[in-house]
Amino acid sequence: SEILAAVLQDYERAVIVGSQSTYGKGTVQRFYNLDRGVKGYQELKPLGEIKVTTSKFYRITGGTTQLMGVEPDIVLPDPYNYSDVGEKEYEYAMEWTEIEPMAFNQDVYQLPPLEWLKTQSETRVTNSAIFTEIDDYARYLKQQRDITEETLLLNSYLDEVVEIKARNQAYDDLYKPIDELQIENLMADVAEIEADSSKIGRNADMIKNLKKDIYLEEALAILHDMIQAR
Repeated sequence: SEILAAVLQDYERAVIVGSQSTYGKGTVQRFYNLDRGVKGYQELKPLGEIKVTTSKFYRITGGTTQLMGVEPDIVLPDPYNYSDVGEKEYEYAMEWTEIEPMAFNQDVYQLPPLEWLKTQSETRVTNSAIFTEIDDYARYLKQQRDITEETLLLNSYLDEVVEIKARNQAYDDLYKPIDELQIENLMADVAEIEADSSKIGRNADMIKNLKKDIYLEEALAILHDMIQAR
């Protein structure tokens, strides 16, 4: 998904929307069975496997998704906006590197001005009570992660647990069904979904969550802006 997002962004075929960056996984690993490389020593086997990085993805612009990920054109508040997550948090993650870019172009679609789309989205997000609450929750999670001391008093600890559960529940309760979002399965998928009770359950949960998805709502608003700009 990172590679696809990067390609669409580089070719200016789509507006990338999301949190501050994607995970930053731009390398390929392969497992090698050590038993195959060592003859004899049956009493010591199995020796296990070793995971070796064999490749790195590069974008047509010369950069890579490794470490930095894909930076969205439009950034939305996210619960982990202030927390350090992704490949860059690994102690021995491979560095971001760059190669010579390649010449490329496309004449299929021309995006509306990104700055205008960004301004339109920022106005909606700033005026959204839910996105404001999400940003506050992100700051709360950052504070929790930065705590380096824990109480050894049982009652104090139990009070903290209650407070954390209440704060997390308040965040979950932010998401309500959005009337404007009408979610339906493709007719081509209905028969397969209804043939399996487990699929029916998973599909119902998926639709229920999508109807509450404020990010999907904002993405559709951005798409509407793109249509209006043409």
